[in-house]
Amino acid sequence: MATPPDPHRAPSQPPWPAPPEEPGRLDRTPGSPGPAGHPGQHQQPRSRQQRQPQPPPQPPRPPQPPQQAQPASPVLQQRAFAALLLVLIAILGMVVLSGNLKRVVVVLAVTLVIGATGLWLAVTAMSRSRRAGATRPRFSLLATVLGVLVTGMSALALTGFALFWTQFSQYANCTAGANTVAAQNACDQQLHDSLHASVPGLGG
Repeated sequence: MATPPDPHRAPSQPPWPAPPEEPGRLDRTPGSPGPAGHPGQHQQPRSRQQRQPQPPPQPPRPPQPPQQAQPASPVLQQRAFAALLLVLIAILGMVVLSGNLKRVVVVLAVTLVIGATGLWLAVTAMSRSRRAGATRPRFSLLATVLGVLVTGMSALALTGFALFWTQFSQYANCTAGANTVAAQNACDQQLHDSLHASVPGLGG
C-alpha cells in the first residue's frame, strides 16, 4: 500500500524546466578567452604576457690609452746632431776673436754663415718630424736656441763694424803700436770719443 506524499517535503525536481546552458560555458576557465575572442575576467594584458626580460647592461669599455708618437727617423736625428755641431763651431769662432780687424770681420762672417746653417738644419728637422707625427729629434731644440744666439750676435757685430768701420780701423792701428798700458788706455779713450762724436748719447 503506497504512502501518501508528505506535503511539507520539498520536491526533488523543480516544477519547471531549467534554462539551457550556454555553449562553452562549462569549459571556460579564468583567464581563457571568451566566445567572441575577448579576454576572460582574470586574463592579464597581452603586453604584460609578451614582455621578455631585458639583458643586463654591459659595463662601459675602459678608455683606450693615447697612442705614443714614434721616434724621429735616423735621418732627422743625424740632421739635428749636425746642426748642433755647426752651432758649436760658430760659438768657438766667436770666442777666439782676436788679432787684425779684417781677420775679425772675416771670422764673424764665417761664424754667421755656419750658425745660420746650423739653425736652418735644426728648424727643418723639427718641422719634418712634426709633419711625420714623430717625436722631436734629439739635440734639435738645443741647436735651435744656440743657433739663434750665435747668429744674432754675429749679425749684430757685423752691423756695428759696418757702421763704425772708420772708428774701429783707427782703434786697430792705435792698439797695434801701443806697447804700454798708458798707450792702450789712450787708444781706448780715442775709440770712446770717436764713437760718442758719431752717435750722440752713445756714452757718458
